[in-house]
Amino acid sequence: MKIIAETASNHMGEIEYLKELSLECSRAGAHMITVQVLNLDSFVTKYDKKSYSNFLKVHIAADVWIEYFDWCKEKKICILPCILDYPSAKLCFDYGFDTVKIHASDIINHDFLSYVNQSFGKVFLEFGGANLNEISSALKILDNCEVILLYGFNAYPTKIENQNLNFLKSLENLFDCKTGFADHSIDNDIIPLLAMAKGAIFLEKHVTIDSKNENRFDWQVSIEPNSLKKLIEKIDYYRPALGEPLRQISESEKNFRKFVYKKIIAKKDL
Repeated sequence: MKIIAETASNHMGEIEYLKELSLECSRAGAHMITVQVLNLDSFVTKYDKKSYSNFLKVHIAADVWIEYFDWCKEKKICILPCILDYPSAKLCFDYGFDTVKIHASDIINHDFLSYVNQSFGKVFLEFGGANLNEISSALKILDNCEVILLYGFNAYPTKIENQNLNFLKSLENLFDCKTGFADHSIDNDIIPLLAMAKGAIFLEKHVTIDSKNENRFDWQVSIEPNSLKKLIEKIDYYRPALGEPLRQISESEKNFRKFVYKKIIAKKDL
């Protein structure tokens, strides 16, 4: 299982904070850092003053994103951009990204999905709130991409009874896709391990530098880099327990058979 550190809007538009968070998560062992890239005027209308004002707080200009991408390349940090509109998609395409994430809000945005299908080779597709028909329709459009279905219950934080981790196997069987789990719980011990056991090959966790800072978006479900490091170590420790779908009899089992399995013997000396 590979770990995706989800920065979302926790940076509050502060690029130096985002750099520090990205670097700390990379050092903790995260395989990818995902960032939400949006063009403010394309993403939200000014007529919705409340929404526009909220997203203005977290907006990062295109030239600043380029500077951040260059910085990540220099630091060897793998970035997974979550593209939220056409200008942002083009920005990431022009920069050279081949892999992107699609937010659940765009799963029924078929024109946008068609554009993504023509532009990128690999897509992490979130689908919180979507039904099976909507997921199926999106996958049919994304027929030119390798798709990883990123499943997660979008409630902050997610209650234990709402996780429904068995659905991960259903996704594999229904759509023949690789799966990931976007964990919005506050459990760093059991839920990630259960998701791995159910076949998720990616785990996404929200991250922050200070999990008690209520002034930063998504603080309720975000963990700090030191907690992320411990989570990754735990996943790495238990991963070998999963083994392979088919197995060879081990040497220790052969020895067990030799001494324990019942054998045919003769009642008299032959």
